[in-house]
Amino acid sequence: MSDTFKVDANSAIATTWSDGLGVALKQQQPESLELVGAWTDLSVFTGLVDSVRTLRLSGAESNGRVRSLAGLGCFVSLNSLSLANQVETGLENLAAIPLESLYATAQTGLMDCLSGSSVRRLSLMAADASLIQTNLHLPQLISLNLIRPKLSDLRSLSGFSSLKTLHVSHASQLQSLAGIEALPIEHLAVETAARLVDLGAATSLDSLKSLRLVGVAKSARHPALSDSRSLEVVHLAGKEFGPVDWRTLLALPRLAKAFAPWDPSVVERAQLEHWLPPNRRFRTFDPAGARGVRMLFVEVEACDPSRGTA
Repeated sequence: MSDTFKVDANSAIATTWSDGLGVALKQQQPESLELVGAWTDLSVFTGLVDSVRTLRLSGAESNGRVRSLAGLGCFVSLNSLSLANQVETGLENLAAIPLESLYATAQTGLMDCLSGSSVRRLSLMAADASLIQTNLHLPQLISLNLIRPKLSDLRSLSGFSSLKTLHVSHASQLQSLAGIEALPIEHLAVETAARLVDLGAATSLDSLKSLRLVGVAKSARHPALSDSRSLEVVHLAGKEFGPVDWRTLLALPRLAKAFAPWDPSVVERAQLEHWLPPNRRFRTFDPAGARGVRMLFVEVEACDPSRGTA
């Protein structure tokens, strides 16, 4: 069953466990389950949730926190866990679960339990440098999503030697991307980081295939992409970006899509087409707006130069 099965603690357990709920879980065998409210012992689900692979704990109504992870081990097939807020007790139960994906709010006990685990995809809310660097060792981590991180740079991530995808959002303290230069990152996205001025590390990523920068500092300089030979997708947006160096952008040998500011009064479409390599052409040329600097979306494809550009 693909739909999420939702259970509210207040209605499921008044004074005794609801037999009807147990029957429904056995009959439907959901793969995705959401538990709402102040659950204090998850072992009440023993034998009823063997099919559940994805679990979300939404937290108590009083403070939004997850009351406890006691009994989490009864979810024998679990590989993806989402914790809506910090956990009050029972964090140690995480250590025995071979999770592949986790969404959680950073807290000291959580980081200790995760260190050395099999987690491959991690979304962390409000993480700071000391917690990541000191407490978090994830040798299999390939995807990291940092939401509202308390970081001024990314040096605390330098130990994630398997990291392929990095997404940073709502990073009000972030000023530099320094620290990720030696990582095998293929997909980098930074959104809503109004103090971010140092973008240089993005140009040092040899494996980078997609780059998304939205809402960085107004004083940020465009990253020099001429050496980014693996780039396929580039997205540069926000009021802070003026017209980019389209000549360098279009010369990238693997470029497939680009979305960035363009000023046709400075560089006409014909000139952009001229800057394309002889064996490349625009598949899509879609400017947004009719005047001044506008956002331009292009798709580039291979062509036979002997047949022209029709």
